[in-house]
Amino acid sequence: MKVSQLSFLSLVAAMWLAAGPVFAQLTLGASASASTDEGVSGSADADAQSDDATAPEPDPVPIAAPAPNPEPVADTTLDEPNVETLGGEGVAGWDKGFYIQTPDKNFKLKINSVLKTRFAYYNDEVQVIGDDGSPGTNHINHAAFGLPYWRLALSGNVFSPRLTYTVMYDFAVGTLPEATVDWAFIPEKLHLSVGVFKRPFDRDYINSTAANNLIFNSIGAMGGGADVGIMISNDYTRVKGIEWAFGVFNFSEGDNAPNALFDDFAPSLVGRFGYNNGVNGYQASDFDGGPFRFGVGVSAATEFDHDDDDITSHFIGVDAIFKVHGLSISAAVFFEAIAEEAIFDGPEFNRIGTYLKAGYLIKKRLEPVLRYSLVDNHQFDEDLSQEITAGLNWYIFGQNLKWENNFSLYLDRRDATAINPDPETLHHILFASQLQFGF
Repeated sequence: MKVSQLSFLSLVAAMWLAAGPVFAQLTLGASASASTDEGVSGSADADAQSDDATAPEPDPVPIAAPAPNPEPVADTTLDEPNVETLGGEGVAGWDKGFYIQTPDKNFKLKINSVLKTRFAYYNDEVQVIGDDGSPGTNHINHAAFGLPYWRLALSGNVFSPRLTYTVMYDFAVGTLPEATVDWAFIPEKLHLSVGVFKRPFDRDYINSTAANNLIFNSIGAMGGGADVGIMISNDYTRVKGIEWAFGVFNFSEGDNAPNALFDDFAPSLVGRFGYNNGVNGYQASDFDGGPFRFGVGVSAATEFDHDDDDITSHFIGVDAIFKVHGLSISAAVFFEAIAEEAIFDGPEFNRIGTYLKAGYLIKKRLEPVLRYSLVDNHQFDEDLSQEITAGLNWYIFGQNLKWENNFSLYLDRRDATAINPDPETLHHILFASQLQFGF
């Protein structure tokens, strides 16, 4: 072999020996990395070790420590409102009136309103003296549109569901027919009411004016109406079973009690005791439907002569209502006695009043109604008043939108007078058509 060839082979061997450890280092590192990533030993690692057993062991590649969990970052974004809850319980909505209340139900405001527009025609028959001096009768016609009733009511509770309130104002006549605070010591067992509200006497008056099925109250009803006073009861217009109420009132006359302050009062003690077997006894029509139900009540009222008019009135009334499958029948009888000197010093019957009413609700839309009323005034031998009323109601949206039409015939027989020495029965005709809107 030539020297040049030996020199070339020597140079190649020296380069191989110098590069071998470096190549082995690179090969092992790549093999270890592949093993870490794939979970298996690479073949290149074994080949490198077999080629050069004298190569130093490479340092193991450290496995990266898992990254620490980051600290939770507070979510500063606002939740979108759940529109499905708007109008639901605890926020706002509709429940026989618009209402808003707190989620705990301790504070609530409810808004209701009722508006009545009416057309009425009245033919009035009166006694007159003719030109020749003979007694006779004359007819006077009256016809007009009217707005007899527009009430706005705010009701609800404050601080607790047991402390309720109602404030009602009538814009049509400018009165405050109701302004009441009621505290339920024991719900449906013991309530205390103060303010202006209806005396617990006569079902026809206790009924909501907006829920009656005839436009006018019966002439035979007496002793009822709104008044200023204080009353304890078991929430008698809402409970089922035994109902009772007892109160002290100013004994103001009429449906709209005066807002009297620091004035003498009668006063009047009014009590009521009754029973119903599940009937809604203070709504005239049978919107609930169902089998036979009934409610009965006995009321009494006594006026003390604190106003020094030497007249003390005593009232006793019995009323009842029966309902079955849309048919409702209500009836009542009342007695009034007057003592002119002492409270119970020989009172004598002054008036007797009674009424009988029946209505039949057809598919909760149409309701024909018929009522007969009578008042016998015992102060005069011949005084007797009668009323016959027929009505037809169309309930478009229940009591919230209804159209009522009434035709009434009034028969008034009066005692003998200087104008008419012979008792005569006068005839009066009334037609009324009324549209009621409420919410």
